[in-house]
Amino acid sequence: MILKRKWDLSSDEAKQKCVDEIVKWFDDIQGESVGIIAAQDLLDTIAQEIGSDFYNKGIKDAKELLATKMTDLDIDLDMLVR
Repeated sequence: MILKRKWDLSSDEAKQKCVDEIVKWFDDIQGESVGIIAAQDLLDTIAQEIGSDFYNKGIKDAKELLATKMTDLDIDLDMLVR
């Protein structure tokens, strides 16, 4: 059974891909071997420390996009006024 942490919202497939990339990076770039558990711990630490920053950036981007779309909609609606 896999322990789910409160910041653990990613799919198992996405997490496994990231863990595989961490292991590969250490092997290819650093020339060091890192185990699956160490790679998972590193990913968990990164997610816990900066995951909310990515989330907040996504919210900010969504708000900016919606504001732009609402402005466009407002202009389009004004053009319909008779």
